[in-house]
Amino acid sequence: MAMLLAVSCIALLISSASSRRGKAMGAAFGILLSSFLLNWLAAFWPAAERLAYLGILRYFRPFAIIKGGAMIWSDVLLLLAVAVTAWIGGGVWFVRRDIHTS
Repeated sequence: MAMLLAVSCIALLISSASSRRGKAMGAAFGILLSSFLLNWLAAFWPAAERLAYLGILRYFRPFAIIKGGAMIWSDVLLLLAVAVTAWIGGGVWFVRRDIHTS
């Protein structure tokens, strides 16, 4: 749930910064796809493993939770911090923007 909340708040931030729906959807999808690619490459390439912490999907590890039987609270708190930061940033950006009505 924390990962979905973080992704949706990042999409909200991008949406409030963009003037077109297609560009906002493309940017949000591009960020998520690049995070997936970085997470996948980190398993095979040592150079990508050093950058793996930048991808949001690195902190979503359901198999580690099932295997260990306990939540990884540091990952959950990091995802929630990203969500809150993106939500506040998106709200501030949206309130300050000038919306054209044509």
